[in-house]
Amino acid sequence: TEDTISNNGQYSFPFNKIIYVNQWHGCTDYQCPHKGIDFAAIKDNIYASDNGVVVSKGYDTYSGECNSGGNYLVIKYDGGHHMAYMHLDKSYVKINQKVRKGDLIALSGNSGSHNCQPLGYHLHFELREERSQSTHINPVPFINIDWNLIKTNKSNIYPKRLSGDNPHPNF
Repeated sequence: TEDTISNNGQYSFPFNKIIYVNQWHGCTDYQCPHKGIDFAAIKDNIYASDNGVVVSKGYDTYSGECNSGGNYLVIKYDGGHHMAYMHLDKSYVKINQKVRKGDLIALSGNSGSHNCQPLGYHLHFELREERSQSTHINPVPFINIDWNLIKTNKSNIYPKRLSGDNPHPNF
């Protein structure tokens, strides 16, 4: 629907430029459920999407060493949601640090693994109702950007990337 792709969400886009998506949230042709959005970010700066506090950071081994989210951080935003940023190259914030909307918080990377294989560069960006990963929700309606500008990366080569909660399943 039109309101799903309009720019009226409460959180800002985590980058200061347009970056396309490798995998959308939801049941995709690659993973069900995929708990966040994978942005095709290669060592790009990541900015706080709102005011909040860093509640967790470290190296993720939740699903075992062979399926790791790598370097991550979780921020609880003042609106109550938690955002997780995974596969980071670096994070620039500390646990219990307050952040303001637009603050530089991390650099995207390729840390972690899937089936014991290294990952390509990307940011796994996850919105949660609470701190637990099991409370993930589709971030699209909450992010203040025109989603028509955020295309699915290389979907002409990898059409399965169009699957999931893609707000525009044709691109």
